[in-house]
Amino acid sequence: MTQYAVGTHVRHTKFPQYGIGRVRFCHTNGTSMAVEFENPTMLGHDCAGHGKPNHCRWSKANSLELINPFKAGDTVLVCAFEDRSQPDFFYEHGFAGRQGVVDYAHKDATVTVTVSGFNYNQYVPAADLTLVKVDPVEAVKKATPKVRTIVFQSGSQCDRLVKYLIAGNSITPLVARQLFGVERLAARILEIKKAGHKVTSTIKTDVNGKVYAEYALRKAGRVYA
Repeated sequence: MTQYAVGTHVRHTKFPQYGIGRVRFCHTNGTSMAVEFENPTMLGHDCAGHGKPNHCRWSKANSLELINPFKAGDTVLVCAFEDRSQPDFFYEHGFAGRQGVVDYAHKDATVTVTVSGFNYNQYVPAADLTLVKVDPVEAVKKATPKVRTIVFQSGSQCDRLVKYLIAGNSITPLVARQLFGVERLAARILEIKKAGHKVTSTIKTDVNGKVYAEYALRKAGRVYA
């Protein structure tokens, strides 16, 4: 009987350059398996249609080693309940077909997964999971709350300061006084922050030893009319 179920993640011991492989079909002879690898095998076939062309190899169980390709924090998709690799391995029906996050990847190729909507995690065989590639930029965008900013009266001190900062400039009390006639820059900056803009401040010291603050817009919020 073959050692690995369909979907199991493996590595070829003789050809580690193939990278991570996944069992796609178990031959009736009980020992041979069609394995699809992440890197080309250069064999030019698809194991009788069981995998991606030029990424497959018929492999014996004793030439493969079981691996767990997941790590904590990975986003994964749990297979449909009827497609489980091990019918006797039970986990919550509600986890099936859902995306989850890996809490812990175990050496025995099981993974502890938490699925949104459940207040607990469960063990799931790695063979029942598919890694979901997440664009880090999009992930940050989704995690960043959209701030609705207030529009200042056109030509007001705050309006001119915001436009100056959005242009990528930083500003100090001296510059604010010279360019915009602003005498109380800290008060105007507070109003700008309350309006939804993210302003950072850096404390500096001038040549005479006087301490002052320099302000910049870390990330300008969108201004809505």
